[in-house]
Amino acid sequence: MVWATASGLVVWTGILFPPGLAIYALLKWQGKWRLAAAAPVAALAVFFVPLILDWQRDATAVNLWGLLFVPVAMLLAIYSGMVVILYRREKT
Repeated sequence: MVWATASGLVVWTGILFPPGLAIYALLKWQGKWRLAAAAPVAALAVFFVPLILDWQRDATAVNLWGLLFVPVAMLLAIYSGMVVILYRREKT
């Protein structure tokens, strides 16, 4: 039960936090911080576009996408968290 809840939280954090921060940063932040916060969206696009294209050609070709996505999502969430921390530290 605890493992399922924790893994679900990890997946949703990885899915929602980096793009959410990028959207917020595009609206509110300026300069280099806007670009730094938008970088995970570009990384997600590089990861997901080939995955989706392969899946459209053959649905059984990418049946391990979850194992690929979790490490990528966690790295992007950690990166996004560090961007927020550094942004707040510079602005105070």
